[in-house]
Amino acid sequence: MNPNPIIYTAKLPWPPNALSPNKRGNLFAYRRAAKRYKAACGWSLIEWQVKRINAPRLKIHITFYRSTKARHDMDNLIARFKHGQDAIAAQTGVDDAFFDVTHEIAEETGGYVIARIEALVVNVDLRGVVE
Repeated sequence: MNPNPIIYTAKLPWPPNALSPNKRGNLFAYRRAAKRYKAACGWSLIEWQVKRINAPRLKIHITFYRSTKARHDMDNLIARFKHGQDAIAAQTGVDDAFFDVTHEIAEETGGYVIARIEALVVNVDLRGVVE
């Protein structure tokens, strides 16, 4: 067996405020923002050449680079990024139920999210013929 890690790193847009679970507002505005954010993340993943992965599970590390030095709750950021995670699932072809996700907030600012996607794909050598 020969383990071959597949690793992608992608820079994704910062999730909009409309996706915050603390935001009280119009449900249609939320859905519109969610759809736009998922599409923007999808295009970013294509731009960063993230391809389909034939793996049972993915390890994903998300780093949030805040747009300002304002403090953000981690649980709020995770909820805001849900549609970005759905875009990763759509692009890689792996259901997000099989993601092992870790999160961190960077000290630096920038207004974007870095996703490091890793899969351990195991190739099994063929030994003989099956009849």
